Amino acid sequence: MRRVSDKLNDWLFWIKAKLDERMVALLIGIVVMLFFGDVVLGWIGTLLHYLIEVLELGLEHLIEAIFHVSQRAAQILTAWTGLFIFLILGWFVFRKVRALLRDWIALYVDGLNLYPSRRWFRHKPAVYAGMLAAVALVIFFQF
Repeated sequence: MRRVSDKLNDWLFWIKAKLDERMVALLIGIVVMLFFGDVVLGWIGTLLHYLIEVLELGLEHLIEAIFHVSQRAAQILTAWTGLFIFLILGWFVFRKVRALLRDWIALYVDGLNLYPSRRWFRHKPAVYAGMLAAVALVIFFQF
């Protein structure tokens, strides 16, 4: 049986051989998120909330000035526009996450050398994981 240090050295050598600068930055980001994720996600959520509020305020004033509607009507139009944009972006993110997870699962399944008749299995977890990620993001940014 190999020692843990040998396995760690092999793993670090593999990382050094396979990764470029973007992947190193991604790994550093993952480590930061593991240790300080609650703080970092809180900051990101707060900054996004402030950004969306500023954009909504500007859009409301713009709609009031251009279309000569009441403040309440401008707020309603802004809310529906924001919901529509959120749904479009959510669908885009869901498709990207699903495609990424499908590729990862395909690599895992190919590594297992499963029978060709069972390869349909690799698409189901990607869909479920994509839906779970989308729901988790929605819940996180709502509260």
